[in-house]
This record gives sequence, C-alpha cells and structure tokens, in this order.
Amino acid sequence: MAQEKSPGGEASSTFYAPGEVHHGHTSDDVAAKLANPNADLAKLTFKNQFTFYRGDLPDADDQWSYTLLFQPVFPFGLGETESGAKQLLFVRPAIPVLGGAPVFDAGELDFDDKSGLGDIGFDVAYVLA
Repeated sequence: MAQEKSPGGEASSTFYAPGEVHHGHTSDDVAAKLANPNADLAKLTFKNQFTFYRGDLPDADDQWSYTLLFQPVFPFGLGETESGAKQLLFVRPAIPVLGGAPVFDAGELDFDDKSGLGDIGFDVAYVLA
C-alpha cells in the first residue's frame, strides 16, 4: 500500500497486487525483504508490553507496568567485496520506555510508580549478502 497526494492535496491509498511492479520492485520482492531480518531495509518497530504482578507484599496483586520497546534497524551499505558480495552493517538499538513500573517503598509499605527510559541495548552486525 502506498500513500499518494491527489491534485487537490488529499491523501489517497493505493494497494498493489502480488507480483505488481512499482519503482522497480515487485510486491513479492518487498514482502521477501520484510521477512528477512538481514535485508537492506530500515525498520521502525514498536512493541507494547504489559506486565501484571502477583506476590505477598501489600497490594502486590494490584500492580502492573507498561513498556514501549522501540527497536529501529538501520542498515548501512559498505560496498561490495572483491567477489561481488554486498557488505552490510546493521545497527539495532533497543530503547525501552517504562510507564508506571511499580517500586516497593519499604518505609511506607506501599508501591510508587516510576516512569522513564530503561537500559538501552545495542547490537551491531556485519553481514555479507
């Protein structure tokens, strides 16, 4: 599906049939690249994670947290090898944004909600395609 502007400035959606050629690529080619984690396509992935807690602490059964995990993938072409294989460098950070994570306060015997950024993971991969 693609979004295009009409002469009046209104956005319209266009659907491409399987095998149809658009900008030099068929929809089957694009589908195959999307299914391949090492394809030379940039991706922006958002994952929603809800966690519900149980436990023996006071009000532990009423606690939950939410995490939005942002996982972009940035491929960088490094040219070709002498044998003609494509060289790609993939940069894959994983950035968690925490919302309402329960933290137990032993002094008040109650939970406080904390929000913010979690630990950021970072992968780098070199691939010959």
